[in-house]
Amino acid sequence: MRGEQCQIFDLIIVGKERKARLEDGYHDAGYRSGWQVLSNSATAFAAAFVWNSAFASGSIHTKITMFFGFNLQTMLRLDEPIEYDGSWCPMSTVVGGGWSRFLVLTALG
Repeated sequence: MRGEQCQIFDLIIVGKERKARLEDGYHDAGYRSGWQVLSNSATAFAAAFVWNSAFASGSIHTKITMFFGFNLQTMLRLDEPIEYDGSWCPMSTVVGGGWSRFLVLTALG
């Protein structure tokens, strides 16, 4: 058992060294620059913003989109306004023509 643990540890070290060679600006312990954090979270932020605008009419996101003249329920071609009230699952493929599920999965990456 001890030998297997050493082999796994050796693989981790080799993997870190390889990552350091491949990544520009690599920092040990997983530190990220602000640019990396923003780049990796932009899609999730946009998907969460759109979901809230489309399915939570009382949210700040809906107020912001309405202020700028957008109605995401109309833009997503949601036939009837769907308000999330906890009675339906956001992962349902039926609700909102599948838009809710798509946006949740997009936010999760």
